[in-house]
Amino acid sequence: MTLRPFDRTRRSLVLGTLGLGTLALAAGCDPRALAYFLQPFEPTIDAPGPSLKGKKVVILCHATTGTMSDFPDLEDDLAKGLGRSLAGSVKKLELVPHQKVKVWVDGHPGYTDPSDAGRDFEADSVIFLEVEAIQLEDYRSPGLFQGASRIHVKVFDLIEPTDDKGKPIPGRDREIVVSHDEIVETSFPRTQGAMPISATVNRSAFRKKFLEIVIAELAWQFIPRSSGDMIQDTSF
Repeated sequence: MTLRPFDRTRRSLVLGTLGLGTLALAAGCDPRALAYFLQPFEPTIDAPGPSLKGKKVVILCHATTGTMSDFPDLEDDLAKGLGRSLAGSVKKLELVPHQKVKVWVDGHPGYTDPSDAGRDFEADSVIFLEVEAIQLEDYRSPGLFQGASRIHVKVFDLIEPTDDKGKPIPGRDREIVVSHDEIVETSFPRTQGAMPISATVNRSAFRKKFLEIVIAELAWQFIPRSSGDMIQDTSF
């Protein structure tokens, strides 16, 4: 029997799937990860936050008291890390350089309104990250690593006021609109439980890996992700 082109393609896909399935079972692969790799296309999950395409953006980060004992450079690490992720994924994004933002913060140590930075830099939006909690260990499980964080993400948009015809009103200050307000909670490892401290999984290595995952999940507020991204990389 001669197979039509579509039948040959379908048969190849089935055989290929069976081969991958056999190989995965032999290697002890997580079936959830296998299901992702066998998808005929890569599904995406839309970002819940506003589009940043073509915008000038300031990223501010503030860590509350007691959250920086294990992360002395936490504010810088999160702001710079999120900036790198967005710059690599959002088209025509203009980020105010972190060093300039840091100088602004040093000059405004008691600032209470993040949108003030947006005005001073003539930006379109300000992303404000407030770290409410972050830890590497659960006090109930000494000797084990279990990362957990809780970060409040708010976006302040600075919008030119317009008249009834949609034309800019000269001489008027820009209006501030909160376009996104979300709590992002991250845990690592998510599925396999706490990790015992070892020569490979030491404090420094775990902290670095955990911060990478926290930054990735913050970036998901603004860029689409695939369903497979939820499968955490637990290799060290």
